[in-house]
This record gives sequence, C-alpha cells and structure tokens, in this order.
Amino acid sequence: MAKKKEPSFDEDFDEESEELSEYDEEETDSEDDEESDEEYDEEYDEEYDEDEEGDVKKGGGWRKKALFATAGLIAVGLGAFYVITNYMPMSKPSPSSGPYANPNAFGKVTKASPTPGQPTEKPAEVKASPSPSAAPVAKATPVQKVVQEPEVVVPELPEVTEPKAPVASPKIGNSRHSLRTARHFTRKAALTKRAKWTKPVKRIARSTRSSGSYTVQVGAFSQLSNAESLISSLREMGIQATLTSSGGSSSGFSVRSTIVDNRAKANQLVSNFSKAGHPSLLVAAGKGKFAVQLGTFSNQDRAQALVSELNQKGLYASISSSGQSRSSVNKVTIGKFPSLEAAKKTVNELRAKNIPAVVIHH
Repeated sequence: MAKKKEPSFDEDFDEESEELSEYDEEETDSEDDEESDEEYDEEYDEEYDEDEEGDVKKGGGWRKKALFATAGLIAVGLGAFYVITNYMPMSKPSPSSGPYANPNAFGKVTKASPTPGQPTEKPAEVKASPSPSAAPVAKATPVQKVVQEPEVVVPELPEVTEPKAPVASPKIGNSRHSLRTARHFTRKAALTKRAKWTKPVKRIARSTRSSGSYTVQVGAFSQLSNAESLISSLREMGIQATLTSSGGSSSGFSVRSTIVDNRAKANQLVSNFSKAGHPSLLVAAGKGKFAVQLGTFSNQDRAQALVSELNQKGLYASISSSGQSRSSVNKVTIGKFPSLEAAKKTVNELRAKNIPAVVIHH
C-alpha cells in the first residue's frame, strides 16, 4: 500500500491565508452591501416622506379614504334596511293547523314524536258508553201568519125617508066646492114632487141715500161782492165756505160749505148755519175728483199774490178762473184727489197751519 502524503505546514498556511483573504473580501462585500442598503433605505424614506407630504397637500391620505369608504358602506346598509322594512311586502302568518287556534302556541299540546327503535304503544280503546235514551222531541206546530185585513170604511149613507103615500083625491062631485078642493089637493101634490132644496141666498143690503158726498149752499147772489161779504162773515164765525159760479154772464154766485162724505154730517152743517142766522140748503155734490180750495178772488192780482205766498211755504197752488172778465171768479186750489178722504186729510193739515181751506169738486 502506498503511504498517504501528509500536508506540509506551508501548504496549510497558504490555505489559511487564502481563506482569510476570501473572508476579508466577503466582509468588504458585506460592508459594501450594507452601505448600499442604507443608501437605498434613505432614498426610500425620502420618497415616502415626499409622498406623504403630497397626500397631505391634496387633502388626506389613505386613512381618509378608508374612513370615507367605511361611511359609504354604513349609508348603503341603512338604506337597504329602510327599503326592506317599509317597501318589501310582509307575508301574513299562516294559521296554525293544531287543535288550538293559538298563533303563539301558548298552551298547545304537541304529540311527542316516537324515538326510533322504541315500539309505539297503542292507546287503550275506550268503549263508548251507551247514551241514555233521549226523550222524544215534540214536533213544533207551524206558526200561522196572521194577515191583518185592511179595515173597510163604509161611508155613512144618508137616511132614506120613505115616500109618503099619495094623498087620495076626494071624489069629485058636481058642485063647484068639490071641484076647487080637488084642484087644491092636485096642485099641492105636484108642488111636493117638484120641490127641491136650494141654498139660502143672503139678502143684499139696499144702498141708502145717506152715503155719498154732500155740500150745503148758504146763499146765492147775482153780484160777486155780496157773495164775498157773506164768505167773510162766515169766516169770522169760524165757518169755512167757498164761492162757486157756473161761468155764464147771467148766472149768479153761490156760497157753499165744504164737501162731506155722508148725509148726517151735511144735516149737522145745515143746523150750524141756521143757528148762525143763515138758512141753508142741502145739495148733492155729485161724483168726480176733488180739489182743495184756499181762496176765491174777483181780482186776479190778489189770487196771484196768494199763490206766490203759498209757493214760498212749499205749497204748489194754481189759479182757475170762471166767468167773463167783468165778473170772473179766480179760485186758488191745490191738487187733484181721487177720493174725498185724501182731500179732507190735506184740508186738516192746512187748517192746522191756520190756512183756510175747503174741499170742492175739481
């Protein structure tokens, strides 16, 4: 066998020196790597700091985005819950099929389901006891409907009088007395057959001559001055009178009282004139419209002066003339009244103002 050559000391030293040199190189390489790593870390840190500064300038970084995303998810969840609770149709609870209609199953008895492998015990049969014989039920008698018949109201008939037996006509003899008696009974029987009931007619009251309009004539004169003097004297005694004229040349002038509406008042005026020493005559005033006379004048200027005075007091008067120029009568009158009552009402109002007035026919 060949002997194995042992290494020498120099070779060992060279190997160790080579290993040390390799180790030094590795250390230098590791130091270079560490320096490069530190430089890279510093560059990365600077870039990260720059990114963070840019994010801060833009209004937030990833944290703010995460917060916004979380808030959005919460809002979406709340909206979905609101839609489900308010707009989704709710199914009605189905009624329970158990022996008790209890939706909450309170007091409901449920049968225990048999466990597998154990024999189910059959319930003991309960024999139904014979029911006692029920008493026979009496048949209900049908109820007859009572129909109320309408009451028939029978109108009362008038009493029927039996016709009287015809009167036997006496035997007609040859004498005139018997003939007249026969005619009398025959006519009486005919009248009783033809007589019919007639409604009584009310009697119409006859019109009396006491109703109507009247006046009293105190005097008649051929000259106007004499008529005017009588009117003045009557006025001094408190008696109102008026002057009338037909308008002819040969006609006279009459002095008359006011017109009254019945004969009794006219008779009272006649007695008043007689007591004053002036016999008078009752005269029918006739029909037509009425007027109120305030004065009569032979002079038209005096009549016009009275009209002006009345107009200033609010009374609209007019002048009516009758007769020729030498013997004309100028009457101062007010209004045209369809009834005597309306004219007398105006007369009373004027006399209350101390204005003499009488009613005349227009």
